[in-house]
Amino acid sequence: MKRDAAFSLVELLVVLAIIAVLAGVASGAWQRALGSSQAAQCLSTMRELSTAMQLWSADRGGEFPRSSHSAFAHRSRGWQREILPYLGEAEGPVTPELQRRYFRCPSDARTNGTSYGLNVFFELDPEADDYEGAPARWRRTSSLPAPSRTVLLAEIKTESSADHVMAHFWSGSAEGGEVAVDRHDGRSNFVFADGSAALLRVEETYDPGRGINRWNPSLAGQ
Repeated sequence: MKRDAAFSLVELLVVLAIIAVLAGVASGAWQRALGSSQAAQCLSTMRELSTAMQLWSADRGGEFPRSSHSAFAHRSRGWQREILPYLGEAEGPVTPELQRRYFRCPSDARTNGTSYGLNVFFELDPEADDYEGAPARWRRTSSLPAPSRTVLLAEIKTESSADHVMAHFWSGSAEGGEVAVDRHDGRSNFVFADGSAALLRVEETYDPGRGINRWNPSLAGQ
């Protein structure tokens, strides 16, 4: 007897199950690829910001720009606004469009503010701030013992509205404070004071249990 060429219910269910598995694998691969692409794009953006900050600093004797932590008190503008001309933009306020173009990681779900924070150690003042290493100050690149190991910029959490990282308040275990510690599959992008950049786990920049503190310039080289 000639067999009917139509699929049986069992065969159809098997085919649907295989399709579902393949779709799940493809979706996971696509998500991983997208995540890797966004991490790379974010790192590229941070390198561009680093270059602009290096140029700004070179025009000012090696001095670092300030964040909202101290800019107002010193009658200056925040680091984002200061470096706009070095990004090829006109001087002026940082508009939402400029935030999206230069100061926003594609993996960050925020709708306003910046994805990146300046290490506040570069603007601490022993007369106003309490920090390990006082009264030393690190306002200029020439004052850094290990610029290639000292964090300059880091990604900050979506819920943070700051433009800086208050790393001098950290203590104990590797906590990361305002840093977006897991934005890129358990890692985050960091820029260092010499202009270099890397995708790292936060424990690679701060873990006092292992003697790692790449935020405090006086300890970064140890």
